[in-house]
Amino acid sequence: MDEDVYRVEMKNILNSQYLADMYFGGPESQKATVVFDTGSNWLAVTTQMCDSCKSKAYDTTKSTKKSTNNETIEQKYGAAYLSGIKYNDDVCLHSKQDKTKSDFACLENFQFMAITEESGLN
Repeated sequence: MDEDVYRVEMKNILNSQYLADMYFGGPESQKATVVFDTGSNWLAVTTQMCDSCKSKAYDTTKSTKKSTNNETIEQKYGAAYLSGIKYNDDVCLHSKQDKTKSDFACLENFQFMAITEESGLN
């Protein structure tokens, strides 16, 4: 198999949501299951800074490679509302290259929304 091919196992929920594990801060760091939303231009991740969030997928205090300029952003999804801060960190996906080998596909300094407030999400 070509070394540049990565296959990420995703969970398909009724062809409306696709979930996979992502690692923030580098391989095998902060593991979080995230929804891959093809209708958004942001990867939005719940954080410990969000009192209204049911989960806290990313802890901004635990990553040594994170950076932010504290720029706030907002995103609406129908009746749902998200507010957050632009964060950069190393982000990795666990890849199954074949039946015997697995690896991590990583992006350095990837920008995403660290959610600080949400409403209307289930």
